[in-house]
Amino acid sequence: MVSHAVVEQIKRQQAAPYAWIIDIDRTETPGSDLDAMGRTGPRWASDVVVTCLQSDLGYGRRFRMLDGDDEVYYLGRLWDERDEDDIEWAGPLDDFGRPFAGCTTIEYFENGKWVEV
Repeated sequence: MVSHAVVEQIKRQQAAPYAWIIDIDRTETPGSDLDAMGRTGPRWASDVVVTCLQSDLGYGRRFRMLDGDDEVYYLGRLWDERDEDDIEWAGPLDDFGRPFAGCTTIEYFENGKWVEV
């Protein structure tokens, strides 16, 4: 679990207020050159947060990105400690899913079901 002190340190840095990681890439063979598993973003995300996401599989809000045919391409986690109204819900989609693979939708796992943002 990430401590309150770490969260406060991150808030003081000039970095993205959020970060994400791809845990599962369903578009590529695991270990291939194009496999996105472990990819993080955005590029200006805090190194501290990225390290937390990489080391703790329970850290962050679970998301999945889908294409226009509702095929799941990627599963991952988002970290954003801001108020619910300010969270960068579309961050992983805008930063990576849409430009890299043409994903059109991002959903978050809330109360036992996937909910589209």
